[in-house]
Amino acid sequence: MGSIYQVKCPECAYDGQFHLGSGLRSMNLARHLSLVSEAERQEIVSLQERGMIDRFQIENKLVICEQCKSLQEKVIILIKDGNGMSHTFGQNCKVCGSSMKVYGKQGLKDITCPCCEKGMLEFKVVGHWD
Repeated sequence: MGSIYQVKCPECAYDGQFHLGSGLRSMNLARHLSLVSEAERQEIVSLQERGMIDRFQIENKLVICEQCKSLQEKVIILIKDGNGMSHTFGQNCKVCGSSMKVYGKQGLKDITCPCCEKGMLEFKVVGHWD
């Protein structure tokens, strides 16, 4: 089950809502292939066709673009292959295509506002989703 977070900056008018975590849909890898780039999609399909996917995890994560400073919720797919290697997909910005910094639940208290770059964002759980 995922959580819905209301996010506010105490220094400016920044206000947002993010659906983070995972739900029942995260059990179906094929449903999420359209959310990654074409190159990533091809790599995942290749791993599937070769029977190399040992396990996978799909989760909505909070990410910030290191280039354009856009704060987003993004579907991140982590695949562990048959050789024990990890592959991560979905880490590029929807706005500019640059790499993203991914935040775990522990890091939600240490994020500077992407708008004013002064305030520390305040996160409050306002609901759950599945």
